[in-house]
Amino acid sequence: MCDVKTPRSSRIGEDAVVRAAYGDVDAFRELYDAYAADVFRYGMLQTDSREVAEDILQETMIAIWRGRERLSSVANVCSWVMAIARNKTIDYIRAKPPTVSMSDFGDASEPGAAGVSSQAGRPAGTLEDAIPDRVDLAAALIKLDLEKRELLYMVFYMDMSYNEVASVLGVPAGTVKSRMYFARRQLQEILERGCRSCQSLGRRDADCGDASHQVVNP
Repeated sequence: MCDVKTPRSSRIGEDAVVRAAYGDVDAFRELYDAYAADVFRYGMLQTDSREVAEDILQETMIAIWRGRERLSSVANVCSWVMAIARNKTIDYIRAKPPTVSMSDFGDASEPGAAGVSSQAGRPAGTLEDAIPDRVDLAAALIKLDLEKRELLYMVFYMDMSYNEVASVLGVPAGTVKSRMYFARRQLQEILERGCRSCQSLGRRDADCGDASHQVVNP
């Protein structure tokens, strides 16, 4: 997750964006390093497949390189990158509906996709890594539909504003705010049900971790 003090849209300098638009390979690598982890984790969250997430990352970056001239005119690089990643993910989902499971949660190994920069740190390989330190929260997220998952990921874990998310989804910011209300509410209900289940099994509050079962407004 990015530092909340550093908006995603400014993770790469304007000069690097312009140079990348003109085909500067080093500048493009800066862009790759800034967004590769987020794109991979988004693909992982939506498909629960490391292999597919690697493909989505690769296809997204290829599309960005091929359309790099647009970088000099896009209003928000983060929103543009994530919109491309979302479209690639939708293409996969339409071709093959995802089957969400918990099978990868315990595997902390990193993806082996070629080209993932070692300098910036390779993207985390599991949903547990995408949602740091909260296995219960990761499990709750995959119970939501894909629309709610991507909203919560972009807002909570990428620190994107409603306007940035709206640009990715192609909807008004007010629509994003409304959808987030229902997404937070449903996630809270799932977490609370999990907490009650823990208590019914005789687990202590500390074991349940119910203090984390609070969905804080961004």
